[in-house]
Amino acid sequence: LAPILRPAMEVAAAMPVPPQSTPEGSSGRAHFKSFLQKSQIDPKIYEEATVTCRFIRVNPNLPNALTHEDLQEIFGAGVVTPLPWLPKSLGFYSLPENISLKSCSAYVDGRLYGMDVSSGAAVVALGVEPGHCVLDMCCAPGAKLCLLADVMRRRGSLVGVDVSRDRLAICRRLLSKYRVERPPVELETVNGAWRCRVLCADASTFHMGPLEETCPADASLVFDSLSAEVEFAGRSGSKRMRMNKSARAREAKRLRSLASGGAVSTETTEGQDSVSPAQAQEGRDEQGAARLYDRVLVDAECTHDGSARHLVKLLGDADADQRLRNSFEPEHLQELQRLQRALLRNGYSLLCPGGILVYATCSLARSQNEEVVEWLLEREPDASLVPIVFSSDGSEGGQAPCC
Repeated sequence: LAPILRPAMEVAAAMPVPPQSTPEGSSGRAHFKSFLQKSQIDPKIYEEATVTCRFIRVNPNLPNALTHEDLQEIFGAGVVTPLPWLPKSLGFYSLPENISLKSCSAYVDGRLYGMDVSSGAAVVALGVEPGHCVLDMCCAPGAKLCLLADVMRRRGSLVGVDVSRDRLAICRRLLSKYRVERPPVELETVNGAWRCRVLCADASTFHMGPLEETCPADASLVFDSLSAEVEFAGRSGSKRMRMNKSARAREAKRLRSLASGGAVSTETTEGQDSVSPAQAQEGRDEQGAARLYDRVLVDAECTHDGSARHLVKLLGDADADQRLRNSFEPEHLQELQRLQRALLRNGYSLLCPGGILVYATCSLARSQNEEVVEWLLEREPDASLVPIVFSSDGSEGGQAPCC
């Protein structure tokens, strides 16, 4: 836990005592304390964290992407620190918590992302390659989707799903801001076929293949890179246009060719055993339309007890006790675990043979992490655990294990 939590604990201690009509055992603080005890989480970890920081990521898709030196000029010398345990190519840096991004022109202009490093770590663990078909469950507000698109180098199929329309509205704006859509066919580069779609749906029951054209009846399309309005920089009198129906059909045909394994080659990251789109074809139907994904990311809903920023915000609200009660009462925790299991099992059902699924939460509790994964392993004999490897020096193929 990097950000400081001592102020949050002081706020919790200063919260008004629940009314006499509310038994002390049913207060939000009592539920939180009981949760920590049952989860064997030492409360001292919230008091002893002393470093305050936030994280940013450089947008790599610009002609003159920002360098470390550029960031030092923007924010000041000595305050911008590269993250040594993630690949340098991802462009992650830490900043002091008190630095605002909203007033930073580089952020407003889309040259920088504000993104939590844990989300970046989940994407790195997924081992995505250009040309893969990737599913991001619980994708809003969209920072992971943008990173996935960058790692995929705009090659392959990327599908994001989330149940919250409000958060998906933010997601759509983010995808547009950082130009996740691809150029039209006539401006196509050597990158090959690319499509990104975002749908509003219940990820625990969502079933749609990466190349299927028909949206499920219980889902609604929020964003589609093939029909997204794009601005073409570099043309005189920069104009806006939409891909027409025939252009979208040509692109869909190219994506089906990609699924059959011959259209786009892939590059294997050193030190990782991965499955190419061609090899993953064995998990797809006879017509060649991909019904399964090479990579699935299940960033599941949780209690966020491992997120310092979330707890600071929660405990600082006027209705903190009620929100703590809602988050940590036993009935909610049981329902939450059922949801996490459903998300994980459905994600696994959409994974092609030999593919990789990453299950991630912002909780420190075994009941929301190891126990959920163990539950799946007991029911899916073909599933197995694989080690997660990160770089220890910022290189692309380090061997420092993540515990």
